Amino acid sequence: MKIGSMNDPTNNLIDEINIFGNIGLDYLDLTVEYPEATPEKILSNENKIKNSLSKFNLTLMGHMPWYFQIAYPYEEVRKSVLKETERIIGVLPKFDIQKITLHPDPLPIQNRKLRNKVFQKTADSIKYINKLCNDNNITLSIENFTEEKLSTDELKVLFEKIPELRMTLDIGHGNLDFKNGERIFNLINTFREKIIHCHVHDNRGKEDEHLPIGAGYIDWPKVTKAIKNIGYDDTFTLEIHANDREYLKISKEKFLNFWNKN
Repeated sequence: MKIGSMNDPTNNLIDEINIFGNIGLDYLDLTVEYPEATPEKILSNENKIKNSLSKFNLTLMGHMPWYFQIAYPYEEVRKSVLKETERIIGVLPKFDIQKITLHPDPLPIQNRKLRNKVFQKTADSIKYINKLCNDNNITLSIENFTEEKLSTDELKVLFEKIPELRMTLDIGHGNLDFKNGERIFNLINTFREKIIHCHVHDNRGKEDEHLPIGAGYIDWPKVTKAIKNIGYDDTFTLEIHANDREYLKISKEKFLNFWNKN
């Protein structure tokens, strides 16, 4: 298994690489995102980035900006988002990035008729993005969020419509519709054949807090055991939103401890 972390896009990317390297992470999960990690800034610093990664033997994965509205109901806005998505994907092969996570953020529309229309736009956009990824030898992976935003049944439909699509299991997001944390295990077992990446962070079941491991209510021994039971042992990205990066180091150690005890 490999443990990495996502860069804070408000920080200088070289500085982020140095921090992660000194913590002893295996990779950086690169969110190509405003303001410090836009395609333009990444390409303008290509050699410096590669040299810094090489110094720590770090590799890269990819992540789309979480706020990209790929299902926006106004078509010209949706097309603009997809155009920016294409620019982001075009950067990835230069850094040998082979996996990218998409954070779908469809509008939380409860009216069933409108919900179905919005979901169709989500599916159409993901088909388009998946084609872009295929053309660049990149595997596209979609992460789970809340049932309100993108339900388990809707995820099933997406995987049926786009067989090449894979899943990033976001453990923190799986704990949000909080019923003793059981939704996490349903996601693990339902999509066990699709999971190729995991996001790791904690919360208290109500909000997407991105807390350090152990600071929320997630049953980490049970979760790590369930993930091991489906045979998954690949990449785990720590998504700890704390200015003090000591919490990132602590979370790495805690997660490894839970993992190795199973």
